[in-house]
Amino acid sequence: MNALNANFGFTVTDCGKTLSLRQGEDIRIYPTAKNRNFGEDLSARQVDLIRIAMAIHVADAWARRKATFNGLRNPILQIEVLDLPFWSKPDKIDLLKICVDFVSGGDDWEFSFIASKTRHQRAASLFHGNDDNALVSLYSGGLDSSTGLALRAAAQPGRMIVPVTVRHQMQKSQLLRNHFRLLMDRGLLKSADFQPFIVGAYIPNVRIKREFNEDFREITHRCRPFLFMTVAGIVANSWNASEVEVFESGVGSVNYPLVPGPADYRTTRSTHPNFLRQLSALVSHVNDAAVKYVLPFADKTKAEMVSMLKPLGLEELARQSVSCIIHPLRRKGGKQCGICPACVFRRQALLAAGIAEGASAYGIDLFTETDLSRTIAERDMRWVRAFHQQVAHLGELDSGTIPAWFRRYLKTTHVVTDDAQIAAHADVYRRYRREWMLLIANARRRNFPWIAPARTLAIAEGATS
Repeated sequence: MNALNANFGFTVTDCGKTLSLRQGEDIRIYPTAKNRNFGEDLSARQVDLIRIAMAIHVADAWARRKATFNGLRNPILQIEVLDLPFWSKPDKIDLLKICVDFVSGGDDWEFSFIASKTRHQRAASLFHGNDDNALVSLYSGGLDSSTGLALRAAAQPGRMIVPVTVRHQMQKSQLLRNHFRLLMDRGLLKSADFQPFIVGAYIPNVRIKREFNEDFREITHRCRPFLFMTVAGIVANSWNASEVEVFESGVGSVNYPLVPGPADYRTTRSTHPNFLRQLSALVSHVNDAAVKYVLPFADKTKAEMVSMLKPLGLEELARQSVSCIIHPLRRKGGKQCGICPACVFRRQALLAAGIAEGASAYGIDLFTETDLSRTIAERDMRWVRAFHQQVAHLGELDSGTIPAWFRRYLKTTHVVTDDAQIAAHADVYRRYRREWMLLIANARRRNFPWIAPARTLAIAEGATS
């Protein structure tokens, strides 16, 4: 029996409310197409980790953040597992909790496990995963992942490429096909050396609302990366690969806060170096073999990554990517909103890299529309102004020394493991600020309404979305 597709249950409790769901009946996670029998290759504890990650993903969307608790939560999860002795060990629970608490922004998760009623008989394929040089990576279809995949494929022709996607929107399939077809047409990917791995993960919100009278309305989705990353780590193990490449810029991975306040759940830690270290330890234990999550573009800004597409003639790949967090694939016309933090970060990178987009690419274009004072509401300029404020704050990096507040953030969030690593991160952020300063100067000349007078910019410390 393929236990990855078998029925299992979990219960989540939060603020006195309890929700019990089952795989197949209430939620679904499943490998697709050629990989649909992937679960048969896995050990019981690997199947368990995917179950646990899916349960965390669902609980994360259900357990609401409340102002009365400063946005922090205490979700309690009980999950059916196949290898109960393994998951009952305190050190394994601690590894799991430390990792999930961090990526969710300081929440206090509690885990317990019960024996699953389903069985799992491993039937590992003799012909699957015999290339320990395979490049296994995360692939979301966003600007960083599409750029990273193209650059790494161009740099290593002939290497097996295995991009891993956990698809939570049906519409993403066409997006991925378009990206992969473009890269194949340009000769960067060849069918013999390209094995995309796609997993579907769905929460049927409408049916659960109807049958359980429960909503999945928590919009931060801070734990979603835990599901994506664990699947990729297990796929890497199936290829005997020892690394998972995460295509994120040095700015996006460190993610120094945008707005005032503590760097907690308000700042995504989806590719944070400390999260990747913690996850490497957990997944290595589960796989019983070392796997490491790495950031090959940690020394680059997003704009620097994207600019490397131009010599390859792949500007269109950048334009086809989707960064918006407001689900543009589900909206008529597919426009990205243009105003969320992901859209603003994307626009900065593309403009700094000199890659133009069409006039209809965004619902609201903060950077090129004319007579903006009549067309953009104050609330729609909130995030671009936060970036502007952050850029002013980062000016202290040009003083010749690294400010105490920058050191403090890198050390308290464990971006760095020793002081010698701080200078490299500071240099990436200096270059990032200079990119922004050119855009801000242009915006000031054109009198864009989100531009604040230089003399009014206050020094800010705090958090990106």
